[in-house]
This record gives sequence, structure tokens and C-alpha cells, in this order.
Amino acid sequence: MPNIAGNLLLNRMRITIPQATRPQEGPSIPGLLDVDTGLQQCLRAFPVGEPTDDPAFGAASRIMVFPMSPIANWPGLTHDEPYLSPTTKTVHVVFHNYNPAPETVNVLFWDPHSAVCPLSANTYNPGT
Repeated sequence: MPNIAGNLLLNRMRITIPQATRPQEGPSIPGLLDVDTGLQQCLRAFPVGEPTDDPAFGAASRIMVFPMSPIANWPGLTHDEPYLSPTTKTVHVVFHNYNPAPETVNVLFWDPHSAVCPLSANTYNPGT
């Protein structure tokens, strides 16, 4: 996907998430993958704090994560709330794989531009 004038609002990626590890005792540990989506929005129509209280990105919860076909590999996968990396200045998403094998999936990341798409969004996970 092209980065135009420092902005990337849409990115489709194929990612492979490592398998979960199963220790002798205790619960399994999910495989983790921190994905740099490349999404960045330099100019925003909303002042800091709107539409959410996230001053880092204007609204990390605005970022949408869409599972894409084929969806057969998606069961057993979850992801955390998208966040802005202070190092790369791009949005990252951490994926968790609870399956005993690595999973390769297609995923679409979308940042609705604040100038053309005001949005109200709940967090992906309760309590975050």
C-alpha cells in the first residue's frame, strides 16, 4: 500500500502468528505477534482528545481489524487493542494464537480518516 503525504489509512496484510507453547504444567502460552500495520494519519480534523481521550493518535480505538478470507484459520486467534508505537509513529496490533500450530491469515487494517468519517468506537476488549 502506498504511503501518500505521510498517511496510510488502509492496509491488507498476510501474517503468520506463531503457535502456542504447551508447558508440562500450567496453562498454555499463546503465540504472540506484534504487527506494525503501517497505518498513520498525519493530519486530523479533530482536536486532541476527540473522538476519544487518546492524545497519541486521536483515537487508536478507531482502527478497525477485519479478518479476511479464507477464515478457516481464524478460530483460536485474538488481538489486543490497536496502539500507536512512539518509536515508529504507526499503529501496531498484537495478535495471540492459542492453536498448537502457526496460523497464516489475511487481515485488513483500516483507519477511517477523521476528516471524512467521524466515528464512535468501543474498545475491542472489555476493560481496556
